[in-house]
Amino acid sequence: MKEELKKTENNYPKFQRVETEMEEEDWPRKSSFEILLEEVGSEGKFQKILILCFMIPLAMINSIGSSDTNLLLTTPSHSCHVPRSSSSNITEEEWKNLTIPWEENSLGEMVRSSCTMFNITEEFSLSEDPSSNNLSHQKGIQGCKYGWDFDKSSWDETPATQFEWVCQDKYIVPFMFSLRYAGCASGTLLFSLISDRFGRKPTFFFVLLLHTTCSVIITFATTTFIFAILEYLISICYYTFYQMAYII
Repeated sequence: MKEELKKTENNYPKFQRVETEMEEEDWPRKSSFEILLEEVGSEGKFQKILILCFMIPLAMINSIGSSDTNLLLTTPSHSCHVPRSSSSNITEEEWKNLTIPWEENSLGEMVRSSCTMFNITEEFSLSEDPSSNNLSHQKGIQGCKYGWDFDKSSWDETPATQFEWVCQDKYIVPFMFSLRYAGCASGTLLFSLISDRFGRKPTFFFVLLLHTTCSVIITFATTTFIFAILEYLISICYYTFYQMAYII
């Protein structure tokens, strides 16, 4: 009887196809990727350790990296530094009123100039009794001759204040932003080719090492040129080691 039943099933394969189609209708169809995940394990111990000990910390590091440039390149309020005698008996506010001209900003408000000062004589600026000031000592307006005084209420120091990226050099700040995004774009392309040639894992650890090393060294940068080079090297690594971890 069993043999006859087997012969009947072999002779009528269409019944088998109908049964298979009915099973496919009863269950959602799975993609090849889903089937592969079921084979290798999609929610095992390895995946949980990877997410908790690797992916989440890496995401936190990258969130800091995405906003650090905005903080680093902040330019606080500033005005020209005008030297004076340490024994003068007027306040800092009074001294600025005497040496820094006022101008109208983009909002129509009157504020102290950030890039100009009165062209005062050296005798006036170093006088021990500047309370006897008069406009005869002021000979027009000139650019900041002795550097700048920066507002330190929010920041003690930023690269913009350290390298004085203000006034005639204020273009350097947007240039650094552009350099960062250029580095992100070129790094994604460059390390994609390198990872195809040498593998994802070696590329990931090389990029991570490069990013960490340059991030430490940039804190000791002494010139704008060195800072720009290190900022670019950091930028080419940023998106790469973030994306590479998911690909691995």
